[in-house]
Amino acid sequence: MESLLDKIRIKRDNKIVNAYQSKLQPAAQKLLFYLFSYSKGELFKINENSKSGYESKGISLPVKDFLGAYPGGKDLKVVDGACSLLASSQINITKEDEKSYIPLFERITLSKTKILFEFNAHLAEFIVTEGSNNFTSYYYKHIRKLKSGNSVRLYDILINGSRKYPNNIIQLDELKQRMGLSSTKAYKKYSLFKQKVLTPCIEDINKNSDLQLKMENIKTGRAVTAVNFIFERKNQDEKVEESQEKPSNHANKNTSSLQSISFDMAEATTLNTLKVSHHPKISAAVQDKIQRLQKRLKEIGMDQETIQLALGCYAKNPSWKIWPEVNAVKMAIKDGEKFPNKHTLKKWIVDAYVSYSTD
Repeated sequence: MESLLDKIRIKRDNKIVNAYQSKLQPAAQKLLFYLFSYSKGELFKINENSKSGYESKGISLPVKDFLGAYPGGKDLKVVDGACSLLASSQINITKEDEKSYIPLFERITLSKTKILFEFNAHLAEFIVTEGSNNFTSYYYKHIRKLKSGNSVRLYDILINGSRKYPNNIIQLDELKQRMGLSSTKAYKKYSLFKQKVLTPCIEDINKNSDLQLKMENIKTGRAVTAVNFIFERKNQDEKVEESQEKPSNHANKNTSSLQSISFDMAEATTLNTLKVSHHPKISAAVQDKIQRLQKRLKEIGMDQETIQLALGCYAKNPSWKIWPEVNAVKMAIKDGEKFPNKHTLKKWIVDAYVSYSTD
């Protein structure tokens, strides 16, 4: 028999899902995601006098609703610890070379029977609204039994698109940042990160959620630089609203939505031999950066063939240092300077492409 908790559906904007966040313990991570079952209208109201344009309404959550039972003393200690962690937590959203550090809550007030949450009003722009098509959605019941906060966060990162695609490749550094583990010195060694985090998370998710995961290491030279998560849904018949993010209006038929792009660079050294194929191997965060790169290059007047080369290089290596080059050209145009310009940037991109072609 389904309980009330089985019907709770979490819905998170992908900018939040892809953001770098603080590491949280299981109860704190679940409590945070539970709050994303509320609508924007329930969480915020318009305030034209505030800097964000919104103010928090405050959500009063009965403790028993979150726990699924009336709380005992031990339960209240766990909830108290979770609230303490959330009160000091933040997310880090990066746009090109600019970072925003956003605290999650203005205030959290806990009594024996209920919790009052007041979200930071600057989060209002990242709450899913009606008509949005860029979100991640799943039922709370699928994370409720997970034992680790890392498992909850990894599930949240991987679940979107799991009905459409068989896998998701995520750069190792990006994965650590999104899970709030980039500052843990011990995890700089991949073998420890895999042993202490990834393997236990996959075992936990396989046992206690609707996902079945496997993983493969992806190496650059001898070092592991990315992880390929291969998954399938245990309950394929369950109806869950999924993101229907549409391709950019500027994308052509070869780059439709840039959902996943790979470039055959094995033999190519000229513009005319570029080949594009689609497969689900690029994380949502990298896809978003690829779309923004495409937009920036168009803004400075770059031709389509060179844009395609740049997107290919970026898809192959998301740590490629193209953003400073693009921004330098953008500033030169703004200041009326002749150099650098789109022609010098084009040469830089083609040289990088040839370099990747011959690796």
